[in-house]
Amino acid sequence: MDSDRLADSFADIAYRVRGRLFGARPGRHRSRASGAGGAFTGLVPLLDRPDPRRLDLRASARDPFGTLWVRDVEQSVDARVILLVDFSGSMGSVGRTSRADLARALCIGLATAVERSGDRFGLILAGERVFPDSLLPALRRRGSAATVAALTAAVEPQGAGAAGLLEAVDLLPAARSIVLLLSDFTFPRDQLDLVLDKLAIHDVRPILLRDSAIDAPSPAFGLVTLHDLETGRRRLMLMRPSVAERWRAAADEQRQAVRRTLIEHGLAPIEITDQIDVDALFDALGDQGGAA
Repeated sequence: MDSDRLADSFADIAYRVRGRLFGARPGRHRSRASGAGGAFTGLVPLLDRPDPRRLDLRASARDPFGTLWVRDVEQSVDARVILLVDFSGSMGSVGRTSRADLARALCIGLATAVERSGDRFGLILAGERVFPDSLLPALRRRGSAATVAALTAAVEPQGAGAAGLLEAVDLLPAARSIVLLLSDFTFPRDQLDLVLDKLAIHDVRPILLRDSAIDAPSPAFGLVTLHDLETGRRRLMLMRPSVAERWRAAADEQRQAVRRTLIEHGLAPIEITDQIDVDALFDALGDQGGAA
C-alpha cells in the first residue's frame, strides 16, 4: 500500500487523553482550566468564578439565599502527540512481514490521524542512540505523512537494548503529552522499567509489534534462519519440533513478562501481529483514552 492510501486509511482514528491537560491552544481534549468552547461541568457561585457573562438566571432566582450562580465550562485544548519509536536491532527482524516496514507504516498512519485531529504531532526514532535527523518537534503541520515516510525510510534498525529510548525520553516536552511508544519490547525488563519510570508524567500508549512466524516458527525438520528475540540477529538452526516448542515458549514468556511490567506501571499494550488492523487499532486507542 502506498503512503497516501495508507494515510487515508487512518483518517478516522480517534483518541482521547487520559486525565486533563494544561494548555491555551483550543482543541478537543479536557483541560484543568475553565474557559469557552468546552463542556458544561456544573454551577458555581459567582464569587468563585467572577464572570457575569455566564450568569444562570434561573438557578440564581431559585436560590433561597440569593446566591448568584454561573455556569462553569471546561476549556477544551489541543494535545501534543509524540510517536516514540524503537528502531533497535530487533526491529529489523523479518518473519511473516518486515517489522521495520510495519513500524514505518504505523508512523505514517498515526501522523496522519494526529494531523487531522488538529493536535500537535512529534516524532523521535531511537536505535542505539536517537537518530538526530529524524526528530520532529511537536507542532501542527501539513503533509505529515510524506514527511514521516521520508524520515523513517532513511533509518535502519541498529543496536541493542533501550539506551536510545532512554535518551529519547529526555527530549520529550516537560508538559504532559500523549506518547505512543512503538516497539517489540524485546530489551531487558529492567530497562523497560527505567523507560516507563521516566515516562510517568505522560499519557503513554504502548504499541507492541509481534510476528507470528518469529514467535512460533514452523516445527518442520530442516535448516532455518531464526531471529534472536533481543538483538534481531539471524541464527541458522536445525529445526525440529522440540526446538520449535522451546522457541515458542521463550517468545511467550518474553511477551508475558512485558505485559506484567506494563501492568505494574498501569499500562496495557496495544498488540499488532503481522499486519495493521485499522479498525482494531481505532478501538484500542479509544478504549485507552477518555478517563478523568
